[in-house]
Amino acid sequence: MEANRLEVKEVKRKEPECTAIRSSSYKNKPLKDYHIIAEKYRVLNEFKNVVIGVITGAVMLVNGWIEVDSKAGQLLVALGMVILVTLLMHCTDEILNEQVD
Repeated sequence: MEANRLEVKEVKRKEPECTAIRSSSYKNKPLKDYHIIAEKYRVLNEFKNVVIGVITGAVMLVNGWIEVDSKAGQLLVALGMVILVTLLMHCTDEILNEQVD
């Protein structure tokens, strides 16, 4: 009866070798100069949009073109104009960039 006994051993499965679908070499490559320059121009362009918005809001506030009774209301409207002009300039830049590409 002991001759018919089977010994249970731990089964080790061989793991399949994985092949990379996508190359990982892009992670090791440094950024090209034109990528760095393009990023600097993008940041500078966003800064330009904010500056133009601030100038527009300040000119409207100084010249009295905002007709609100309280000073806080005038500042709030001027801030709204800054945000609006900045967003409009950003959207215009995005549209122009899509047409160039």
